[in-house]
This record gives sequence, C-alpha cells and structure tokens, in this order.
Amino acid sequence: LSSHLEASNSKKEMILIVSPAFVKENTVLHYNVDDGYLKPLIDSIQNTFVRPILGSALFDEILAQIQAGTVTSLNETLIKEYIRDALKWEVCHKYTRIGTYKVTNKGAGTRSGDNFSTLSETELVTAKNIFKDNADFYRKKLQLFLKTNENDYLLYKNPPNGDDVVRPEQNVQWRSQFII
Repeated sequence: LSSHLEASNSKKEMILIVSPAFVKENTVLHYNVDDGYLKPLIDSIQNTFVRPILGSALFDEILAQIQAGTVTSLNETLIKEYIRDALKWEVCHKYTRIGTYKVTNKGAGTRSGDNFSTLSETELVTAKNIFKDNADFYRKKLQLFLKTNENDYLLYKNPPNGDDVVRPEQNVQWRSQFII
C-alpha cells in the first residue's frame, strides 16, 4: 500500500500559479536560480500563503482552471492583478533563507559560489524583511480586493462546509517576526 501511495503521489502534477521564470523576471531573484528549487517552493507557498487568503474552494477552482486552460476572466484578473504580486514576493522572502542552504547525501550545509560574498546575518534579515513587507502589502491588497468584490467570487463569499475546507482569512493584520 505505501509503495502504491508513493507512486501515485509522485505522479501528482504541480500546478503553479506563477512560473519560476515569472518570479525571476519580476523580482530580484537571479536568472540562474535553479527552477528545481523554485517549483516546490512556489507550490508550498501557494498552499500555505495563498490558499488561506482565498479559501480552499476558490483556490482549488483556480488551480483546476489553470490545469484545464479555462481560466475565467474574473479569476484571470485575480491572478494577474493580485495573486502574482503577493506570491512572487513571498517566494523571495522564503528563498532568501533557504537559498543559502543545501541538503545533500552528506548532510546539510551552506552554499557559496565562486567570487560571491554571502550576506551577513543582519543583512540577510534586512533583505528578508523587505521581501516580507512587499508580500504583506500585496497580500493585504488581495484581501481588500476580494472583500470589495466578494459578490463576484461566490466560493470566497460562501465557501462550502466540510472538515477539509479552508475558510478564507479575513481582516488579517500584518505579519511580524517579532513577538510582542
């Protein structure tokens, strides 16, 4: 049974709202960042950052439409004008830290390239906070758009019931890395 589950899970196609190329072309991430690192990161952030904002019903509808190539004009506006901006900066925020680490068969370590100086811990935290602030700005913009236009997004306004349904976050404040 477990080998069957592993086989079926490995065949699951990753449906990405933004491509690694889009993130690299529209942020400070360098073009040589390996797509193999970015794809699972984007997938994870979609599920942990975007899904809670949209709610699982609207999120799943958007992914299904992307996969089928049938994105409605309403969802295309949502994606192009709101989701992509929040998502790309959250990817930068998360990649800033994980991009410096590499896990190999010898264990975990840091990476540094030839003729490349890594940031100090203070500089790294500063960069992460800049990206987090950008992501939070666009996250709030996305939330305000959905709240203003909730009658156009019925799965957002009236998500279905169920134990596995993620209801949309509403009135979420700015995130902070500090506990007050």
